[in-house]
Amino acid sequence: MLKNLRVSLAVAALAVIWFSSVALAAPLVQTYTVQKGESLWQIAQTFSTTVGELKSANGLESDLIFPGQRLVINSAAEEPETYRVTTGDSLWSIAQRHGVSVQALRERNGLEANTIYPGQILYLPKVAELVPAQDKALEWLARIIAAEARGETLLGQVAVGAVVLNRVESDRFPNTVYEVIFQPNQFESVRNGAVYRNPPTSAYTAARIAMSGYDPTGGSLYFYNPRSVSRSNWIHSRSVIRTIGNHNFAT
Repeated sequence: MLKNLRVSLAVAALAVIWFSSVALAAPLVQTYTVQKGESLWQIAQTFSTTVGELKSANGLESDLIFPGQRLVINSAAEEPETYRVTTGDSLWSIAQRHGVSVQALRERNGLEANTIYPGQILYLPKVAELVPAQDKALEWLARIIAAEARGETLLGQVAVGAVVLNRVESDRFPNTVYEVIFQPNQFESVRNGAVYRNPPTSAYTAARIAMSGYDPTGGSLYFYNPRSVSRSNWIHSRSVIRTIGNHNFAT
């Protein structure tokens, strides 16, 4: 009788251990409801997983998903880092604060424009993946500053950099520093090749100051030297906010 009891207890203990090990080994899952405009790639990036893993976990044969669809997310995926927009925030200021790019923020959140509102929750891209892109933006910003503001004071150089960054943030222009610089017919230094010269240390200093959020131009989207532009040029139709060094800065 006692022997049978011991055997029964041993079997029960083994069963508990076995079920516990299975429970611990089995991956817990969470679900996510697809939002309008989202893609599998965006969701995979948000949860630090892959499109292939999402498709496998949900039995998907293609990348096609629809709003309201519930997707299984393996527990191994990391919880996404988020940021709540506050009054006065812009995509650019949020991007700079977290060391990412405006374009990356837009792609991660499925935004078609740069408009955001207080209380909005934004998913943040992983910084490690974007550091090279930020370094590239700094380099090209320094190049355009050196080419367009050569001979200007540090303030004048920062101002030129600020215009480029204001364009990045504006819905009227491209969304990266590189694309703004190489938008057709925008900068003389692109046409004459000056932008390809190695920038001096002062240009990098000005670029970093501008990228920190300092804008002495008051939000200007254009700059020009009034002494080198003909009176009939369309740029004179823009509203000049201020003059810094040899340049007028306008909206």
